Amino acid sequence: MNTRQFIKCFTIGILSLTATRVHAQNAIPWSPAVKLSWDDFRSAPDPALPFTAYTHTTTKWHFHWDRNGRLSTTVDCYFLEDESWKRPERNLTPYLLQHETGHFNISEVFARKLQEAFDNYTLTHRHSENTQSDLDMIYKSVMEQKKAVQAQYDEQTNHAKNKEAQEAWDAKIAGWLYASKGFSK
Repeated sequence: MNTRQFIKCFTIGILSLTATRVHAQNAIPWSPAVKLSWDDFRSAPDPALPFTAYTHTTTKWHFHWDRNGRLSTTVDCYFLEDESWKRPERNLTPYLLQHETGHFNISEVFARKLQEAFDNYTLTHRHSENTQSDLDMIYKSVMEQKKAVQAQYDEQTNHAKNKEAQEAWDAKIAGWLYASKGFSK
């Protein structure tokens, strides 16, 4: 690795770690032990959206080269408290909170899919100049898939109004989490 490549990788790693650390101040990292509450939805409701609540998550990742020249990646999923909201004047039930938690869990499933895709990524050259752009393309592809599944979740459950579909999705999401546990932290 030449000096320029080292500085680039080091800088990207530091920026990623800094962004995660700063972001984590108002974010909840996904964990099977974490249970969201309505108090975690801190943003003002978006007047343009008709929903009772809205869950906003983010997937943070970074990479570095280890001492042996191998690529190492880290992926984390966060619930963003300051960008998630609820309408307190509406009926904020535990059932609806479970639906919103489903969005967070889907985001975690796709964070794991991203980790899996990164783990499966094979480099044609060590310390390739294309590594960042290749990983960016993988990230964008997985996040587009996540976006489509999130939309499908809301459409099929009718935003938690279809209880039978909600139960089916809860089971599906639990299955995905179980099947992907090898890619979680």
